[in-house]
Amino acid sequence: MTAIPPPTSDQRPLRVAHISPSYGGVAVAAMRLHLALLRQGVQSHFFASHVEGRDTSLPHSSVLTAPSRPLRYADTLTKVIASRTGLKGMLHVSSRRRSFDGYDVIHLHGADTNWFNLNALPRLSKRHALVWTMHDQHLGTGACGYTELWDNCQRWRTGCGDCPLAHTEGWLFDSTHRIYQRKQHLLPASKLAIVALNQWMLDFLRANPMTQQQTLRLIPNSVDTSLFTPHSQAESRAVLQLPAEGRLILFVAANLSMPRKGARYYVPLLRALKERAGDQPIGAVFVGAQLPETWLELRAIMPVHALGRINDVGRLAQVYSACDFFVVPSTIDNLPSTVIESMACGTPVAGFRVGGIPDMIVPGQTGVLADLGDVEGMAEAISAALDEPGRLEQMRQTCRETVLARYSFEVQAASHIAFYHELLAQRRSNGHKRHEGGLGA
Repeated sequence: MTAIPPPTSDQRPLRVAHISPSYGGVAVAAMRLHLALLRQGVQSHFFASHVEGRDTSLPHSSVLTAPSRPLRYADTLTKVIASRTGLKGMLHVSSRRRSFDGYDVIHLHGADTNWFNLNALPRLSKRHALVWTMHDQHLGTGACGYTELWDNCQRWRTGCGDCPLAHTEGWLFDSTHRIYQRKQHLLPASKLAIVALNQWMLDFLRANPMTQQQTLRLIPNSVDTSLFTPHSQAESRAVLQLPAEGRLILFVAANLSMPRKGARYYVPLLRALKERAGDQPIGAVFVGAQLPETWLELRAIMPVHALGRINDVGRLAQVYSACDFFVVPSTIDNLPSTVIESMACGTPVAGFRVGGIPDMIVPGQTGVLADLGDVEGMAEAISAALDEPGRLEQMRQTCRETVLARYSFEVQAASHIAFYHELLAQRRSNGHKRHEGGLGA
């Protein structure tokens, strides 16, 4: 574990402002970092894009709102224009005026923004160290979050333009080359430091013309290991009213029918698992909103249990613990928090070798990996693990140990605090004074 550098006698606690969406996976990851930093004595404050979906019980948090009614109207109008032109992150009005007096570091999360203007970065960088966590590839492209979704598009290497996303969305014009050029100017001008969550993203940043010269660091997300912790499988199944006997395969997604999350693989995977189970009872558990269109077909293959969206962390930990394997069939993903959550609860994970998933799953130790689309190979590996109780139990233990060593709040906070101090030291050596002042925006 990285040691957290103690403040020297002339140092006050770090003050960090997080700017994030208010809901979704990015918000969850940003909130967890905020909480992890608070536990280490950092004066962290969380600014959500708007109130919808925000956890109002979160300590030291507030909502980003325009200071006046005309600015709020202007911000609403920019969202409409951006949706027709693709100029997200370039038009927002009030964020061009906002200041964050009293903070040493401004940490931004999520680049496909209707609530923050990237043109504000150079101004903010004069008084703060700026950090951006890459939750997808938006910051390094003219428009898209995952280039793999567009036949592994490589236009980001040469400046974007002629964008398949622009054609699909029906924008009034293709703005991607213009946005790319603007970002290529803004990032160096703001001396933006960028955090990658995995090796796949770090490789993208190093190869990307607009980000390769920035300060880069690989720091994965974390989970609260005191909340996501193993529970008795038998007791969890009883509480959740799941079958006491047999194998249970788990799927979790905010939107279970989302194509990027691998909805098309549900049917062939369950069919392959059922064939290999023989007479052994087996079922599937789905957690999340919007059941897949193939729901009736899935129920014809094996017993299927739909638990809906679960926001209670304790109950979600019981779901992970109740199941024998968690499957994340994403066709591309960054560092899905569900994988870390499952491992923290001692449940092995199966996934494809895409994005950041191979960073978390060590085949034979914390789960199984298969090439993208190789459903038969994935089913064979899962079934082999399920058929060896001793091996499966060892995988459960390794999952928990791995999360404690690499993905705990303490580890993530230590890595970020060290990074913040490094950036602030660079600013001092370049003649920037530490900005004093009261907390607030």
